[in-house]
Amino acid sequence: MIRYIHILNGQIKKGSGAGYQKPKKNELLWIFLLEPSSEELNKAIRDFSLEKRPFERFTKENHSMRYSMDPFEFVIIDYFLENGKIGYAYLLFIIRENLLIVTSNKNNRFYEELFENITEHIEKNRIPPRNIGRILHAFLQEDIEENYDVLDKMAEAISGVEERAANFQGAQAVDVQEIIRLKRKLFVMGRRFWASTKIIFLLKAGFTNVKLDEETSKLLVDVHDTFLHQMDIVAGQKEMLTDVMNVYATSISNKLALTSNELNQTMKKMSAFALILLIPTLISSIYGMNFQNIPLTQSKYGLHIVIAAMGLIIIFLLYAFRKKAWI
Repeated sequence: MIRYIHILNGQIKKGSGAGYQKPKKNELLWIFLLEPSSEELNKAIRDFSLEKRPFERFTKENHSMRYSMDPFEFVIIDYFLENGKIGYAYLLFIIRENLLIVTSNKNNRFYEELFENITEHIEKNRIPPRNIGRILHAFLQEDIEENYDVLDKMAEAISGVEERAANFQGAQAVDVQEIIRLKRKLFVMGRRFWASTKIIFLLKAGFTNVKLDEETSKLLVDVHDTFLHQMDIVAGQKEMLTDVMNVYATSISNKLALTSNELNQTMKKMSAFALILLIPTLISSIYGMNFQNIPLTQSKYGLHIVIAAMGLIIIFLLYAFRKKAWI
C-alpha cells in the first residue's frame, strides 16, 4: 500500500496509491510504502532511480544501520503496541533533498494512525519547502513516543514477574523462561536503540546530504537524547529482571531451608516417640526371656511394679523431650 503527502505551493496534497508526482524545486514529497507489493516497489525504484538492493535486504538486519550517504539510506527497527502486545517492524528510509521514502514491512493500524498524525502535524506547523528534515523529525518523534508505551508494557510484564517471584508459593508459579525471554528482548531492544542514536547523530551533525535548518537540528538533538533516555530505561529494566532472579533464588533457598527444618522437626518427633516406645518394649522383652531367676517374678506385686516403672520412665522421657521442644 502506498500513502503519500505532496507539499506544493504551500498546499498539502494527501493521497493513496501510485498517483503521486515527482517533486519539483521548492516542493516536498513523502511516500510511505506500507508492506508494498512488488509492483509498488518497482514503480518507486523506477520513478526515483533507486537501487533495489536495500529494499531486498532491510528486513534481514539485526539492528538499525546505514546503507549510504547520498542518498541517505538507513534502516531502523521500530517498536509499537498492537492489540496490547509488543510488535516491531523494519523501516527503510531513503532521503534526498526534497524526497522522503519510508518503507515498512508491516501495514497495521499503528502506521495508519502515524500517517494521519504526521499529516496533521505538517498542516498545523506549515512546514516550509525544501525542509524534508522536518517531516523526518515528525516521523521519528512519533516513533520515540510510541517507544515509551512499549517500555511501559515491558515494565508491566516485569512487575507481574516480580509479584509472582515474591509470592511464588501461590497459585501462579514463576516461569524462569519468561524472565529469560524478557531479558533477551530488552537486550535486543537496547542494542537497536543504540544503533538508532548513531543514525540520528549523523543527521544532526550534518554528515549527510540532508539539509537541515537550525530549528530542525535542535529537534533532532531532542530525538537523539530521548533515545539515550530510553536506553537508560531499558538498562534499568534489565537490572530489575536480574533482581527478580535473585529474589526468586533467595525465595527458593528459604523454602528449601524451611522444608529442611520441618523435616528435622518431624524426625525429632519420630525419634522421641521411638525412644519412648523402646524402653517399655525392652523391659517387656527382658521379662519374656526364659530364665528361672528374674527379679520380681515371684513377687505378688511384681507386675504392678514393672508397669509402674515403665510408666514413670515414659513420663520422664515425655517431660524431657517436651522441654527440648522435640515433641
